[in-house]
Amino acid sequence: MTDIFTEHPLRAGILAEVHARPFRPMRAPLRLLHLAFMTNTDEAQRDRAALAALGAAHGAEPPAAGAKHHLVEIGAIRLRWEQHSEFTTYTLAQEELPDRPFEPAAPPFDTLLTALQQPGPLLVRADLHLVSDQGGIDLEDIFDVNSVAASEVSDHCALVATDFLARENGAVRILVIDKENAHARTGIFIIDGSEAFLKDGNKNRLRAQDIHRMVDAFNRQIELPRYSRMVPLSEISDAKNDFNLNLPRYIDSSEPEDIQDIDGHIRGGIPERDIDALDRYWK
Repeated sequence: MTDIFTEHPLRAGILAEVHARPFRPMRAPLRLLHLAFMTNTDEAQRDRAALAALGAAHGAEPPAAGAKHHLVEIGAIRLRWEQHSEFTTYTLAQEELPDRPFEPAAPPFDTLLTALQQPGPLLVRADLHLVSDQGGIDLEDIFDVNSVAASEVSDHCALVATDFLARENGAVRILVIDKENAHARTGIFIIDGSEAFLKDGNKNRLRAQDIHRMVDAFNRQIELPRYSRMVPLSEISDAKNDFNLNLPRYIDSSEPEDIQDIDGHIRGGIPERDIDALDRYWK
């Protein structure tokens, strides 16, 4: 069927521009900083020259004459530059970082920012971190509890969260959790650390050994009596639990009863069950 509508003369160019800047695939972990600046004609020209100088200082090619976008590798950092009629953007990306939300606090590409000459007023500064879903990520520890907003991507393959608040460096954090293998999970690893603390007045404090034990048990998925275990999804979804994740349902952290052996008290000696209870120390 012939199109009966008259096209805008710039429509074909706009569509071609979209395809000229294809989206690059992203894999966790990935840290990305996106900056957008308002730029007029003079500022845009100065910015192009500054980008060329930055690239030359690191042995990288400058943008081609008249180019509106440019991709350059500076060490482990991938820098993508785009220039539009009224604004200019810089996107810095780095892989091979810790697979934990927003760690380190100052990513390595922050040092590169000092070499960038601000081309105009800042519009956008977004700090995006793509991490794999390893469980245990508490959004309220990362974002403001009164402002956090989160949404799952279709098919539950990812979760996106932010609080739309600028940090001290002016960046708004955006967390993307890759849940690619969520459908393959058969259980949830649960730790009961309710007794792992030091009483300090009216406060309970985690000691270094408490933190080490929790992290080690989780990372290595170690099942310890009265402390940690992998709970099958079938057990969580069972009618008696009905998806309730209250810890005592799955881990009995109470100390076993100290059974007294009357015969041992009268005749002396150590009951065999007390020796058997220490069996793990002999192995």
